[in-house]
Amino acid sequence: MRKALILLLVLAVLAAGGITAAALQLNNSADAVLLQQQTLYGDAAAAAGLHIDSSLHSGRRLFWQLSFPVTENPGATVEMRQHLLPQDISGPSTHRHSGVSIGAYARGGSSTSGDFEENGWLDVGEPFQTLTPAFADVAARTPSGEQHTETVRLRDYFEYYLLSVDVDISGSGLFLLPDGSEPTPAALSAAFAAYFRIPVLEDNAVEITVGRDAAGRVQELQINDPEGSGPELFGPGAVTENAVYFALRTDSRLDLSLLPDGTGIFCLPYEMSTAPSSNRPLPVIHPEQLSCVYPLPQDTVIADMRLTDGGTLLLFTLQDGSLRLDELALPAAAGQPLRRLYRLELLPAEDPYAFRAAVLFEDCLLVFNTQNEMLLLQRDTDNAFQPVLCTDITAAVDAGLALPYGHDAVFAWDGERLAAVQYRAWTGAEGCCDIYAAVFDAGGLRYAGLITSTLSRNRGADSDGQVRPVDAAPLSARWLP
Repeated sequence: MRKALILLLVLAVLAAGGITAAALQLNNSADAVLLQQQTLYGDAAAAAGLHIDSSLHSGRRLFWQLSFPVTENPGATVEMRQHLLPQDISGPSTHRHSGVSIGAYARGGSSTSGDFEENGWLDVGEPFQTLTPAFADVAARTPSGEQHTETVRLRDYFEYYLLSVDVDISGSGLFLLPDGSEPTPAALSAAFAAYFRIPVLEDNAVEITVGRDAAGRVQELQINDPEGSGPELFGPGAVTENAVYFALRTDSRLDLSLLPDGTGIFCLPYEMSTAPSSNRPLPVIHPEQLSCVYPLPQDTVIADMRLTDGGTLLLFTLQDGSLRLDELALPAAAGQPLRRLYRLELLPAEDPYAFRAAVLFEDCLLVFNTQNEMLLLQRDTDNAFQPVLCTDITAAVDAGLALPYGHDAVFAWDGERLAAVQYRAWTGAEGCCDIYAAVFDAGGLRYAGLITSTLSRNRGADSDGQVRPVDAAPLSARWLP
């Protein structure tokens, strides 16, 4: 009886702690985590002093905190032990809110179905409402019980582009207009079109399809731009605590002479306010205060924007065959001009799409281009970025590293060597606990290796039983003396 009582108490404690039988079995069968290093390129001695930390979990109940050096001896085995850690594996979102995305309804393809006609009046609804004249024209020539497609010129219906606008400030997709209302797509389009008056291109033709049922009611609507004649307006952006900074994608065919402040970086001010229908603050945007706060020539390709922890904006542009970096000081008040602190020529770039990615870590900046070149910059005594290393990453990519887009890729710089570390696969996939590591110096790639883990083979019957990286900062790399 006493043994039975003790057993019941143990089971109760385990149940209260959320430890399942499957987790206990995993704990018993995988108490020792074995890591094995395989050299894929170069000499592992080049990674001497590189230390990796990896945080893993299974079902949010079992946790492993692995901390180990990258071995200098290929094939050496490192034994670590798992830990039961009562920790929260969630963390802040790393999603970059672009702020404002602007497009033309004529671009790409969209379709919808439903009942769009009542008493002879065509009500196409959102998001096609602003294109009603074009749809109504084609619908007038669509017989009952048929689907009819026509190619039409938008310029025959509209003088200026009807913009599709998405606003992403807080990640929820919710925001308000100055009057406190939640905007419809048509209302948001009209608010931005008042500033961005862009004449429709003469050759911008689209396919419009209308389908009627046997009773003659409009049941299907489609729009497509098969020739890609419409402009792509979406460009990069960045969100601060009181403004959204964004750019339009460069298209030399467009007439942007009607924009009040010219082209460059635009600013959309906003503030947080609690709406009567909501119990949480929402962004209130002010499209009536749109302005260009950093003018640039129209032929400048704005490749990316990045906010720094120091409160500045990094602007990457391509112009005159060069990839450039402008670091800009942000004003205290939204809508004021941005001030350039300095400009730096980064890499040659004949292709307008030569920029690939930028990564900020510690006091360093990594820039990648489409020619597999990687440029490392570090802040100097004047707090300005200066180039310290430029190398080709082709050999590292061939070895398996997905630079610069690897999941949870992290970097470390010791003044002479740059380490790049990332998980082998996406979270939940086979081998997701294995780690790629690479070391670069002025001479290029010196080492690339794969550290495999027995945890990658310890996969449960369902996703909860799989061992995978934690959500928040699962991987880090550092150089030790």
